[in-house]
Amino acid sequence: MQTPAYVDPDKDSYSVSRLTLSHPNYPAVLCTLFDPPALLYAQGDLRIFDKPAVAIVGSRRCSASASALAFDLAREVASRGWCVVSGLARGIDTAAHQGALAAGVPGSTIAVLGTGIDVVYPPENTALARSIVDADGLLLTALAPGSPPLARHFPQRNRLVAGLSRAAVIVQAARASGSMITARLATEMGRDVLAVPGRAGDPLSAGTHDLIRQGAGLLETVDDLWAAFGLYHQSTDQSDKKTR
Repeated sequence: MQTPAYVDPDKDSYSVSRLTLSHPNYPAVLCTLFDPPALLYAQGDLRIFDKPAVAIVGSRRCSASASALAFDLAREVASRGWCVVSGLARGIDTAAHQGALAAGVPGSTIAVLGTGIDVVYPPENTALARSIVDADGLLLTALAPGSPPLARHFPQRNRLVAGLSRAAVIVQAARASGSMITARLATEMGRDVLAVPGRAGDPLSAGTHDLIRQGAGLLETVDDLWAAFGLYHQSTDQSDKKTR
């Protein structure tokens, strides 16, 4: 495992907010959960919690086409004034955050960490994390400062990703993956789950194919997401990009 990077907590733009359940800025959507986190640590603009949110997650070892789709989907979602929630991991999560930032809309993305608020993992996403805060986005975690990227921390991160979001979009996922945990948690919370179909026989699409078999919505374009909400927006991309 690579050594995580650390951000400077003394910089004004990276000052940490501690959000208890009684804090006026504690995300209301989490209060609807059974056993919501008693304490959250946040860096960035807390007004982002007022936006409707969609989780976009997937494989760390994603294909180029899946990464491009996640980027395009996140950019379109953010351009409509929604917030993109993901886990700052390599692969699909990184593409989702980057796509949201590319929309140029302040407060476009929340990165939920599986570490302390002062730790960035993977370390190569340190600049991305700072770009999120600089663009009025948010870094968020329920783990104490200094918490390292241990395997047992990431299911808690996945629970926050699902809980903050109105729907979870799984772009690409193997059967045994954190993205499938996020999908399961989202279903248990009553959130919509949508999955992107992939190439037959591809292990990285086996999880999303299972989700579709189990009743998840099939997503090929961002219009499928809006339709799931009954909004029926038309994509700003008139080429109507497909997943493959």
